Amino acid sequence: MRLLSLSPGVPVIDSSGVAKRLEVSVQSALTALHTLEGASILTPLRASRWGQAWRADDVIDLLTDFEQRVSQRRGGRADDGVPLTERLARLTRRRERLGRVNEVP
Repeated sequence: MRLLSLSPGVPVIDSSGVAKRLEVSVQSALTALHTLEGASILTPLRASRWGQAWRADDVIDLLTDFEQRVSQRRGGRADDGVPLTERLARLTRRRERLGRVNEVP
């Protein structure tokens, strides 16, 4: 249940991100991710060299709808042609890297 509360702020996440944010083991994070995947709340992304990640499609759909409405109001495009899921995944990876850089030893 605690993982669900992360979805709006982090619609694309991996097991290490869940473990860090919820202060649980990576194995517990994977169990939670697989449980939400089984309930069709999360969708697995194709594994990359960074590992497996999941996305919250309902949250991404809401963000996409919002982005399209904002873009229409401005009379232009709100994106750079890259799918929203990929841009969110990039932002998540950047945030993770920044978090590691800013950690105090």
